[in-house]
Amino acid sequence: LTRNAANAHRFDRIRVNGINVGWTDTPAERIMQAQTLGHGPGWIDAANASQPFGRLLAADEVANLAVFLLCDA
Repeated sequence: LTRNAANAHRFDRIRVNGINVGWTDTPAERIMQAQTLGHGPGWIDAANASQPFGRLLAADEVANLAVFLLCDA
Protein backbone atom coordinates (compact mmCIF):
# COMPACT_ATOMS: atom_id res chain seq x y z
CA LEU A 1 0.00 0.00 0.00
CA THR A 2 2.78 2.42 0.92
CA ARG A 3 4.76 1.69 -2.23
CA ASN A 4 1.69 2.01 -4.44
CA ALA A 5 0.69 5.32 -2.84
CA ALA A 6 4.24 6.64 -3.21
CA ASN A 7 4.34 5.56 -6.85
CA ALA A 8 0.95 7.14 -7.56
CA HIS A 9 1.99 10.50 -6.08
CA ARG A 10 5.61 10.72 -7.22
CA PHE A 11 4.84 13.32 -9.89
CA ASP A 12 2.85 15.34 -7.35
CA ARG A 13 6.04 15.54 -5.24
CA ILE A 14 4.22 14.01 -2.27
CA ARG A 15 6.28 11.81 0.03
CA VAL A 16 4.65 8.65 1.34
CA ASN A 17 6.21 6.84 4.29
CA GLY A 18 5.09 3.93 6.39
CA ILE A 19 6.03 3.20 9.98
CA ASN A 20 5.87 -0.46 10.89
CA VAL A 21 5.77 -0.25 14.66
CA GLY A 22 6.71 -3.26 16.72
CA TRP A 23 5.75 -4.04 20.28
CA THR A 24 5.68 -0.73 22.14
CA ASP A 25 5.73 -0.07 25.87
CA THR A 26 2.73 2.16 26.55
CA PRO A 27 0.55 2.65 29.63
CA ALA A 28 -2.27 0.74 27.95
CA GLU A 29 0.05 -2.15 27.05
CA ARG A 30 1.26 -2.37 30.66
CA ILE A 31 -2.33 -2.63 31.93
CA MET A 32 -3.34 -5.14 29.27
CA GLN A 33 -0.35 -7.43 29.81
CA ALA A 34 -0.24 -7.27 33.60
CA GLN A 35 -3.94 -7.21 34.45
CA THR A 36 -6.14 -8.15 31.49
CA LEU A 37 -3.95 -11.00 30.26
CA GLY A 38 -2.82 -11.89 33.78
CA HIS A 39 0.94 -11.92 33.15
CA GLY A 40 1.64 -10.00 36.35
CA PRO A 41 4.12 -7.21 36.98
CA GLY A 42 7.14 -9.19 35.71
CA TRP A 43 5.86 -9.51 32.15
CA ILE A 44 7.96 -6.57 30.93
CA ASP A 45 11.26 -8.28 31.75
CA ALA A 46 10.32 -11.33 29.69
CA ALA A 47 8.99 -9.14 26.89
CA ASN A 48 12.16 -7.06 26.80
CA ALA A 49 14.34 -10.18 26.68
CA SER A 50 12.40 -11.50 23.68
CA GLN A 51 13.07 -8.43 21.53
CA PRO A 52 16.00 -8.07 19.11
CA PHE A 53 17.36 -4.94 20.86
CA GLY A 54 16.61 -6.30 24.32
CA ARG A 55 13.68 -3.98 25.02
CA LEU A 56 10.28 -2.89 23.78
CA LEU A 57 9.99 0.32 21.80
CA ALA A 58 9.19 3.50 23.68
CA ALA A 59 6.27 5.63 22.53
CA ASP A 60 8.49 8.71 22.22
CA GLU A 61 10.79 6.82 19.82
CA VAL A 62 7.86 6.21 17.49
CA ALA A 63 6.75 9.83 17.84
CA ASN A 64 10.27 11.07 17.07
CA LEU A 65 10.35 8.95 13.92
CA ALA A 66 7.00 10.36 12.78
CA VAL A 67 8.20 13.93 13.39
CA PHE A 68 11.40 13.24 11.46
CA LEU A 69 9.48 11.82 8.49
CA LEU A 70 7.22 14.87 8.48
CA CYS A 71 10.07 17.40 8.54
CA ASP A 72 11.96 18.77 5.56
CA ALA A 73 15.23 17.18 6.68
